Amino acid sequence: MDKDLEYTPRILDLNKETDLLYFNSIRPDSNVIDQLDGQLMEYVKMLHPKDELTTEFVQEKIKGLVGSGDRMYYGVWVYYPWSKNLVHTLPEEEFIQLRTIRNRYKITHEEHDSLQKRSIGVVGLSVGQAIAVTIASERICGELRIADFDTLELTNLNRIKAGIDKIGMLKTVIAARTIAEIDPFIKVVCYHDGITDANIEDFLNHPTKLDLCIEECDGFYEKFNIRIKCKELGIPVMMDTSDMGLLDIERFDLEPDREIFHGLIQVEDLNVLRDLTTDEKIPYLYNIIDETQMSTRLKGSLIEVGESIRSWPQLSSAVTYGSGMTTDVARRILLGTHTSSGRYSLDVETLISDESKQKLTLEKHSVAEPIISQPPVHIYKPSITGEVTPELVRKLVSDAILAPSGGNAQPWKWEYKDEQIFLFLEESRYSPYTDINKWGAYLALGCSALNLSLSSSHHGIKLIEKNSFNTASFKFLNWH
Repeated sequence: MDKDLEYTPRILDLNKETDLLYFNSIRPDSNVIDQLDGQLMEYVKMLHPKDELTTEFVQEKIKGLVGSGDRMYYGVWVYYPWSKNLVHTLPEEEFIQLRTIRNRYKITHEEHDSLQKRSIGVVGLSVGQAIAVTIASERICGELRIADFDTLELTNLNRIKAGIDKIGMLKTVIAARTIAEIDPFIKVVCYHDGITDANIEDFLNHPTKLDLCIEECDGFYEKFNIRIKCKELGIPVMMDTSDMGLLDIERFDLEPDREIFHGLIQVEDLNVLRDLTTDEKIPYLYNIIDETQMSTRLKGSLIEVGESIRSWPQLSSAVTYGSGMTTDVARRILLGTHTSSGRYSLDVETLISDESKQKLTLEKHSVAEPIISQPPVHIYKPSITGEVTPELVRKLVSDAILAPSGGNAQPWKWEYKDEQIFLFLEESRYSPYTDINKWGAYLALGCSALNLSLSSSHHGIKLIEKNSFNTASFKFLNWH
């Protein structure tokens, strides 16, 4: 293969003889990078979030993973021929698990497994490069097909994340290598000629049909042709315009009769759209994107196309947050939680402006005190019908601790003494990293107190509020 077109890393398992021979042949000329120990420590921490991670504990668990053999044979070595980097990393399953652990629980385990079976196509790698890399970083698919015929130019670097040493390189290769260096196990397929009449069927439908197509190309013939084919195949199409946060969605998978571009423009002969100049594209742009959905500065710039500029402008900030928005919606489309077609705008300039500014009332609080304006639990004095026995107290508390709590932490402590029952926050059972200001813990205590109240009513005991609890701690539920 032409070295300029290489974008697929070679993954080597040294327990396989052929891979070991290849490894030994390239190692002398490679940049060997072995950070496996750090990854193993991270992996152990991931598997044991509640345990005290002493050095002895971590090393014992690592030994259990690696075994007594040579650690060089554990995991895989990834060779990147374009940089000659030879990287030691975890086995595929453990690598993916660790690399995506910070997605939990915004993406559940079941959702993650479902997404790994999906394939996404991205056409056009100026705006599309940021989208493809974000998709890969979040790992919302197992396969990415990317298409662009163009090479990187200096003017692209206002929005494409690449170095000047990449000028003249195919945009497909740049994007694919970037993804491979983030995650060598994601399947990436490049279409270096862009989308053509000859390869569009292969791009959309081989070896399996795409689950989603994201169109970000400049050619209007290609824009229409992609939608026509996606409509025939039942593939949803998305487009981020990189202006006013405008996102376009066409659910051809759910709406087979939906008109292309929502019926905003009709073209009888697609051939008239071939090889249009930038100036000739503008009337079609005005029809596809309603003028009212364009920013004032974009509309102003279109007048200058062919005069003081050669093409309409795109900003890195818009491309970057557009890639995040596109990835977020793409994930929800693939998971079936977003099902509608339409136009959606997330215009930062409108959302964050002098006119939209909200007045903030800031109060300083002691770090040691939870910030609570209205207490969720009260001190009670019951009116008792019948004797309160230790057995009844145990029953009431048994009902109380069935209350829900975040992560099932159960951050309560109940005590019965001198015919009084006390409810305390158990400090060791909540995480200050995930439960800011103890809100979740106090909410759980409130639920537990409510359970106690309901159980008391069931047993003929009426609880009457005496006074409110203070912000420092929970007091008690007084039986006299």
